[in-house]
Amino acid sequence: MKEERVRILKMLEEGKISAEEAENLLSALEGGAKGKPSGKKLRWIRINVFDKEGGKQTMNASIPLSLASIAMKFVPLKVREKMESEGLDVDSIVEDIKAGVQDGKIVDIDEEAEKITISIE
Repeated sequence: MKEERVRILKMLEEGKISAEEAENLLSALEGGAKGKPSGKKLRWIRINVFDKEGGKQTMNASIPLSLASIAMKFVPLKVREKMESEGLDVDSIVEDIKAGVQDGKIVDIDEEAEKITISIE
């Protein structure tokens, strides 16, 4: 969880998210958006990028599903461009997530140099 907190604070510092969005993300990481208790299991968007040439994971982010519109800001520009070149519209993915997509992989790009997966858990 420490890695996710650092990413959120870095995005705030870089101006990619507002202070309120950062607060919502940090609250969600600590157990629910703005501390609102819920009887439902918290669902997550998991974004993974693997550098196949170097053999290591270059990104591993887990963001609460309730913050889907903010979650895609975690996707690096290079990855967004790769997704769009594969015909995947990031904004459409966010809309599908908000509409209630089922758990499982929603993006799986396996290129020669890297592998990108986005899943709902």
